[in-house]
Amino acid sequence: MKLEDYARSGRYLKWTDTNIHHIALNMDISEFRSLEPVLSDRHGTDQYEINILVKDPDIDLYESILATKSKDLLVKLLNEWTDSPSLFLRLNKEGTGFYTKWTITRAPFIYDKASGKVKNLPAKKK
Repeated sequence: MKLEDYARSGRYLKWTDTNIHHIALNMDISEFRSLEPVLSDRHGTDQYEINILVKDPDIDLYESILATKSKDLLVKLLNEWTDSPSLFLRLNKEGTGFYTKWTITRAPFIYDKASGKVKNLPAKKK
């Protein structure tokens, strides 16, 4: 196994290579709404761990966990996924720690659970 493949096989979403990820919810929306925080052994604080799918241009699609303490991020994700839980979101992270700013926009594709594939959304009509 290449070192790069090993690094991507980690449990949590990696932010070392890029500040932008395309993610989709990999759990039921009701399960997401009722998430409870878990204690992070590494940081000794509570965080929320969200099961997600990540669309990576190099390896297409893989499962991961988005770990966050940001209530702002959780509310933004909940607002977007309540409308469409299969929607991919473009998650952009700027800064670190207390100064982290999250920007979320809708990506032009969805995850089709029946086929297990990513599909492009049709272009919007003007």
